[in-house]
Amino acid sequence: MFGRLRKRRDFLRVAHSPLRSVRKPVIVQITERQVFSPKLSKHNTREQAPKVGLPPSDLAMITPLIPSNTFDSPHRVGLTVSRKIGGAVARNRIKRRLREALRKISMPAGPQDFDMVVVARAMVHNFSVSDLTRELEKAFLELSRMAQSSQPKERSQDLK
Repeated sequence: MFGRLRKRRDFLRVAHSPLRSVRKPVIVQITERQVFSPKLSKHNTREQAPKVGLPPSDLAMITPLIPSNTFDSPHRVGLTVSRKIGGAVARNRIKRRLREALRKISMPAGPQDFDMVVVARAMVHNFSVSDLTRELEKAFLELSRMAQSSQPKERSQDLK
Protein backbone atom coordinates (compact mmCIF):
# COMPACT_ATOMS: atom_id res chain seq x y z
CA MET A 1 0.00 0.00 0.00
CA PHE A 2 1.15 3.51 -0.74
CA GLY A 3 0.97 6.64 1.32
CA ARG A 4 0.32 10.00 -0.36
CA LEU A 5 2.58 12.95 -1.00
CA ARG A 6 0.62 15.98 0.13
CA LYS A 7 3.01 18.90 0.49
CA ARG A 8 4.48 20.93 -2.35
CA ARG A 9 7.96 20.74 -0.84
CA ASP A 10 7.82 16.93 -1.05
CA PHE A 11 6.85 17.08 -4.73
CA LEU A 12 9.69 19.56 -5.39
CA ARG A 13 12.24 17.42 -3.54
CA VAL A 14 11.31 14.42 -5.69
CA ALA A 15 11.34 16.55 -8.86
CA HIS A 16 14.96 17.58 -8.17
CA SER A 17 16.06 13.97 -7.88
CA PRO A 18 18.22 12.61 -10.71
CA LEU A 19 16.33 9.29 -10.71
CA ARG A 20 13.68 9.62 -13.39
CA SER A 21 12.18 7.36 -16.01
CA VAL A 22 10.40 8.86 -19.02
CA ARG A 23 7.83 6.58 -20.63
CA LYS A 24 5.16 7.38 -23.24
CA PRO A 25 2.22 7.74 -20.82
CA VAL A 26 4.04 8.89 -17.67
CA ILE A 27 7.21 10.25 -16.15
CA VAL A 28 8.20 8.54 -12.90
CA GLN A 29 10.50 10.37 -10.50
CA ILE A 30 11.79 8.76 -7.33
CA THR A 31 13.98 9.67 -4.37
CA GLU A 32 14.86 8.35 -0.94
CA ARG A 33 12.24 9.25 1.63
CA GLN A 34 13.20 11.88 4.17
CA VAL A 35 11.38 14.05 6.67
CA PHE A 36 12.03 17.48 8.04
CA SER A 37 13.82 17.52 11.36
CA PRO A 38 11.38 17.77 14.30
CA LYS A 39 13.86 19.99 16.16
CA LEU A 40 13.17 22.89 13.82
CA SER A 41 9.85 24.59 14.33
CA LYS A 42 8.20 27.32 12.34
CA HIS A 43 9.04 29.74 15.15
CA ASN A 44 12.75 28.90 14.95
CA THR A 45 12.88 29.29 11.18
CA ARG A 46 11.24 32.72 11.39
CA GLU A 47 13.92 33.80 13.86
CA GLN A 48 16.64 32.46 11.57
CA ALA A 49 15.22 34.00 8.39
CA PRO A 50 16.63 37.52 8.82
CA LYS A 51 20.08 36.07 9.62
CA VAL A 52 20.17 34.06 6.41
CA GLY A 53 18.47 36.72 4.31
CA LEU A 54 15.65 34.50 3.06
CA PRO A 55 11.91 34.65 3.67
CA PRO A 56 10.65 31.92 6.04
CA SER A 57 8.94 30.03 3.21
CA ASP A 58 12.25 29.68 1.32
CA LEU A 59 14.15 28.83 4.47
CA ALA A 60 11.91 25.81 5.02
CA MET A 61 13.22 24.39 1.74
CA ILE A 62 16.83 24.36 2.98
CA THR A 63 16.30 23.05 6.52
CA PRO A 64 18.28 19.89 7.21
CA LEU A 65 16.59 16.63 6.30
CA ILE A 66 16.93 13.45 8.31
CA PRO A 67 16.11 9.93 7.11
CA SER A 68 13.50 8.10 9.14
CA ASN A 69 12.58 4.44 9.31
CA THR A 70 9.40 4.88 11.34
CA PHE A 71 6.86 5.50 8.58
CA ASP A 72 3.30 4.20 8.38
CA SER A 73 3.76 3.01 4.80
CA PRO A 74 7.16 2.39 3.23
CA HIS A 75 6.45 4.29 0.02
CA ARG A 76 4.58 7.51 -0.75
CA VAL A 77 3.23 8.46 -4.17
CA GLY A 78 2.17 11.78 -5.64
CA LEU A 79 0.20 12.01 -8.87
CA THR A 80 0.44 15.03 -11.15
CA VAL A 81 -1.95 15.58 -14.03
CA SER A 82 -1.75 19.05 -15.56
CA ARG A 83 -4.54 21.02 -17.20
CA LYS A 84 -2.87 20.42 -20.57
CA ILE A 85 -4.23 16.87 -20.34
CA GLY A 86 -7.85 18.01 -20.14
CA GLY A 87 -10.60 19.32 -17.91
CA ALA A 88 -11.29 18.30 -14.33
CA VAL A 89 -13.30 15.22 -15.30
CA ALA A 90 -10.56 13.92 -17.60
CA ARG A 91 -7.83 14.63 -15.04
CA ASN A 92 -9.72 12.83 -12.28
CA ARG A 93 -10.36 9.86 -14.57
CA ILE A 94 -6.64 9.63 -15.33
CA LYS A 95 -5.74 9.85 -11.63
CA ARG A 96 -8.14 6.99 -10.87
CA ARG A 97 -6.57 4.88 -13.63
CA LEU A 98 -3.06 5.64 -12.37
CA ARG A 99 -4.03 4.75 -8.77
CA GLU A 100 -5.47 1.45 -9.97
CA ALA A 101 -2.33 0.70 -11.98
CA LEU A 102 -0.17 1.47 -8.93
CA ARG A 103 -2.28 -0.89 -6.80
CA LYS A 104 -1.65 -3.72 -9.25
CA ILE A 105 2.12 -3.28 -9.26
CA SER A 106 4.21 -5.55 -7.08
CA MET A 107 6.77 -3.22 -5.56
CA PRO A 108 10.32 -4.48 -5.14
CA ALA A 109 10.88 -5.38 -1.50
CA GLY A 110 13.75 -3.32 -0.22
CA PRO A 111 14.86 -1.74 3.02
CA GLN A 112 14.84 1.74 1.54
CA ASP A 113 11.72 3.87 1.83
CA PHE A 114 11.07 6.16 -1.10
CA ASP A 115 8.88 8.96 -2.37
CA MET A 116 7.67 8.85 -5.94
CA VAL A 117 5.92 11.29 -8.25
CA VAL A 118 4.06 10.05 -11.34
CA VAL A 119 3.50 12.79 -13.92
CA ALA A 120 0.89 12.01 -16.58
CA ARG A 121 1.78 12.89 -20.16
CA ALA A 122 -0.55 13.66 -23.07
CA MET A 123 -0.41 10.06 -24.38
CA VAL A 124 -1.94 8.70 -21.15
CA HIS A 125 -5.45 8.90 -22.70
CA ASN A 126 -4.52 6.10 -25.13
CA PHE A 127 -3.43 3.61 -22.45
CA SER A 128 -5.64 1.16 -20.56
CA VAL A 129 -5.06 0.31 -16.90
CA SER A 130 -3.21 -2.89 -17.83
CA ASP A 131 -0.98 -0.94 -20.26
CA LEU A 132 -0.30 1.67 -17.58
CA THR A 133 0.59 -1.11 -15.13
CA ARG A 134 3.04 -2.58 -17.62
CA GLU A 135 4.63 0.83 -18.32
CA LEU A 136 4.94 1.62 -14.60
CA GLU A 137 6.60 -1.77 -13.95
CA LYS A 138 9.10 -1.07 -16.73
CA ALA A 139 9.79 2.35 -15.22
CA PHE A 140 10.39 0.80 -11.77
CA LEU A 141 12.80 -1.76 -13.21
CA GLU A 142 14.69 1.01 -14.99
CA LEU A 143 14.78 3.14 -11.82
CA SER A 144 15.96 0.25 -9.65
CA ARG A 145 18.83 -0.41 -12.09
CA MET A 146 19.71 3.28 -12.09
CA ALA A 147 19.62 3.42 -8.27
CA GLN A 148 21.89 0.38 -7.95
CA SER A 149 24.41 1.76 -10.44
CA SER A 150 24.48 5.17 -8.74
CA GLN A 151 25.32 3.75 -5.30
CA PRO A 152 28.95 4.27 -4.34
CA LYS A 153 31.01 1.19 -4.99
CA GLU A 154 33.33 -0.15 -2.29
CA ARG A 155 36.97 0.50 -2.93
CA SER A 156 39.13 -2.45 -3.71
CA GLN A 157 41.87 -3.38 -1.21
CA ASP A 158 44.23 -4.11 -4.14
CA LEU A 159 45.09 -0.41 -4.48
CA LYS A 160 47.50 -0.43 -1.53
